[in-house]
Amino acid sequence: MRAWAIPLVLLANVVLTVAAQSLLRHGMMTVSLPESWRMGEIVPAAVRVAFNPSVLLGLLLFVGSLILWLFLLARVPLGRLYPIQQSFVFLGIQWTAWRWLGESPGWGRLVGIALIVFGVFLVSRSS
Repeated sequence: MRAWAIPLVLLANVVLTVAAQSLLRHGMMTVSLPESWRMGEIVPAAVRVAFNPSVLLGLLLFVGSLILWLFLLARVPLGRLYPIQQSFVFLGIQWTAWRWLGESPGWGRLVGIALIVFGVFLVSRSS
């Protein structure tokens, strides 16, 4: 893989990961789950989850994300790659949760996100 391709593969990995997580959340918001953990209620609920289109698509996107992640791991040190990837995924998740899933962030969460991203930036830059 050429050096210029690594940021593109990382971006694709982040997009797939964010989309997968968001689809899983969307799917689970639409599935009615039982209040108890009795086997007679869990099995039908598990079948509903397993065949939910959003959950299935989310799982498929996770597979694509994993394949890209493996390519990245073969070429970039984990200690540098993981914080960068996770900070972008974190930002993407917060954005999709707000815009698509209707989860509104408060000011405290926004300040916390900024601190986390800044901290991850510092960690990824350190030797």
